[in-house]
Amino acid sequence: MIKLDDIERIYFLGIGGIGMSALARYFMAKHFKVAGYDRDQSEICISLKKDSCEIFLDDEFIGLVYIEEDEGEISYQFHMTILREDLLDS
Repeated sequence: MIKLDDIERIYFLGIGGIGMSALARYFMAKHFKVAGYDRDQSEICISLKKDSCEIFLDDEFIGLVYIEEDEGEISYQFHMTILREDLLDS
């Protein structure tokens, strides 16, 4: 089981949506370092940035892996984006 006391940074996928942004603001109020990715910049993303939340947009996000080895579990969420620069080299 993950304990919040052991977590320093939280990363949200889809942080520009109403649900994920609410969670981001909750954890920011609890003094966690919060960052996230969204496909598009929205007013919510702009507001979160003003409040010192690090936001990655469009092709800037590569992937996220979380490993919980103490409990014998490995869980991950991975989202791969092909950068335009990589396509130009082929």
